[in-house]
Amino acid sequence: MTRITTIVVIALGLLLAMGPTARANSESSPHRSLVLQIYGGPPPSSIERYVLNDSGFSYEMLKQKTPASMATRTDFVHTALDGKQANDVWTRLAELKIPEWRREYKFNELGYTTFDGVEWSLDYRIGTKSVSIYGHNLFPVAYGSLFRVLNDLREMANQSPDPTLASGTPAAGQPARHP
Repeated sequence: MTRITTIVVIALGLLLAMGPTARANSESSPHRSLVLQIYGGPPPSSIERYVLNDSGFSYEMLKQKTPASMATRTDFVHTALDGKQANDVWTRLAELKIPEWRREYKFNELGYTTFDGVEWSLDYRIGTKSVSIYGHNLFPVAYGSLFRVLNDLREMANQSPDPTLASGTPAAGQPARHP
């Protein structure tokens, strides 16, 4: 057999071995992820990172006191999402039509020059389709709605105890949650 034929036979064997229920579950739940990073202006500058996928949501804030200093984490929250919560969030995000957003939003498009301000990047993936979007002091119209969805998740993470952080102790190297 050729190498490609061998790979196809192995893949079909694995698919059959999974059984109909496992195949249905894997097909009905595509991999979904969203990462939003926001970089704030001159020192003390900050980096905010929002990470969402089907199993959970994380938020962290990093601060840098001087341009030469290392950024230190000042805030971290994480929460697991059940199937209904995840589907509700992804439904809200689908309404924002993120894949239709432009790939770049730059303030200098308006004829202004600036060297500080806010830079942001967004990586959004549904199944095999993904988009990366970048902005500098300019945002799409629906950016505020995206921020509301993510802040709702952040508030939920702050209010509910997280089973992944045993007795309030974060994973190695991470500070404790801030209420």
